[in-house]
Amino acid sequence: MNTDTQSKTGEQPSYGPIGVTAALHASPSDPAPKPTLFAHEFSLADRVALVSGANRGLGLEMALALIEAGARAVYCVDLAKEPGEEWTKVKEFAGRMQGKGGEGRLEYLSANVTDQEAMWKVGETIGDREGRLDACVAAAGVLKTHTDCLEYPAKQFQDVMAVNVNGVLFTAQAAGRQMVRFGNGGSIILVASMSGSITNKDHAWVSYNSSKSAVLQMGRSMACELGPKKIRVNTLSPGHIYTTMTAAYIDTQPHLLGKWASLNPMGRIGRPDELRGVVTWLASDAKTSPALSRPSVRTQDVYGDIPVITWLESTSYFIPKPPRPVGRPEQTAPADDGRGLRRSLGSLIHPQTATERRRMHTHPAAQMLTAIGSLGVL
Repeated sequence: MNTDTQSKTGEQPSYGPIGVTAALHASPSDPAPKPTLFAHEFSLADRVALVSGANRGLGLEMALALIEAGARAVYCVDLAKEPGEEWTKVKEFAGRMQGKGGEGRLEYLSANVTDQEAMWKVGETIGDREGRLDACVAAAGVLKTHTDCLEYPAKQFQDVMAVNVNGVLFTAQAAGRQMVRFGNGGSIILVASMSGSITNKDHAWVSYNSSKSAVLQMGRSMACELGPKKIRVNTLSPGHIYTTMTAAYIDTQPHLLGKWASLNPMGRIGRPDELRGVVTWLASDAKTSPALSRPSVRTQDVYGDIPVITWLESTSYFIPKPPRPVGRPEQTAPADDGRGLRRSLGSLIHPQTATERRRMHTHPAAQMLTAIGSLGVL
């Protein structure tokens, strides 16, 4: 890459040019160029990570994925004083994983994510032990029982927000402070939910939905502040995934499985392991560009019911209305012509954007999300 191009797009990776740039600058005398995609770009070799809510469920699944991607150590933080049987088995498995040589370590630290001082101490402990902290997945979260929004108890609302909002912030702070301390940059992944952008019909989850919306905006705000420090902040919005948390509903209300599955074009809900790839991508050097986001906000929210139909659409896609010519009256939203909300909202965004998005989504639910997202609501 020439100096002029590099000045516009940033430095090349420390391991040298990649992709087409590598091919164009390769020496003809090199008989066997080495691929870099998995050896370097997706590799987390020697990296250290913190994952909250990782005693089980999505957090533990993501922690193991980072180990498999080459991380030197992944610290699993959860409320229990001692890790559970599931975590212990995964640790043992990671230690004897073929090809790892026992190098990747799962460690467990007990802490309450709602305690800011305790979480900052967790970050300091990891930094002191490892001399670095490169990735963070804030996955701890709670979902309370159905409660009518007009009768929702203040204490219950506060409990959900304390874990799902305060806890996510304190976890991100714990890691981000160490990333700044060591000056290596890093990646912070905040686990939100599709419920932060849409509402699950017939589910009275006003606290959960509100908390996940807060996480999305938190990601945008932190990305703006931390981008200059080479710290990336992204959010992940899983769809219906069968986890320990959702099992509490599905196992006691079997009809929900069919209902949730019917909302997915593939006719099923997702598995925790289907989020391994996207978390590894977000944590790795393969996701270092803000190109999929609004230029001023270096963050991306990844939707996912199941990765095959993951909506890789940034919630930072705010498309402003074109400036109104002087003397031309403000236009009101067009009347419904039989195509409903998609037509009315779609007509308010740039034509080229609407065309592009129509190609991206065909499922009715996705079409509605696309239209709303284009207006900057998501």
